[in-house]
Amino acid sequence: METLKLARELRPNATWGYYHYPFCNARGDHSDYSCSKDAMNYNNQLAFLYNASGALFPSIYLNGEKSSGEAFRYIQAVLNETKRIANEQETPLSYYMYTKFEYDPYKKPHWFYNQACSF
Repeated sequence: METLKLARELRPNATWGYYHYPFCNARGDHSDYSCSKDAMNYNNQLAFLYNASGALFPSIYLNGEKSSGEAFRYIQAVLNETKRIANEQETPLSYYMYTKFEYDPYKKPHWFYNQACSF
């Protein structure tokens, strides 16, 4: 908390928060599009942290090991938990998802790459 306080003093116009929060351990292999009850309880206990933040910065990185359906359900679970936490704070928080595109050009589903594409 002291680090966040100092950061706000040094950069008062910046939006501050913690990467990968709120936490969600959904695997996307069930159909309810939500994080586990344990993860939700954990996030509830971190209200002090969220109230001290200016925004939420959850992660929706995908490692390529999930099917498209599992990936969709996982991202929906993270988004749903983020919205829930953002709206339950003293002042509703903005949120910014962390993600990236990363391809392994020699593995499916990227069959259209070949050795000629390598630099």
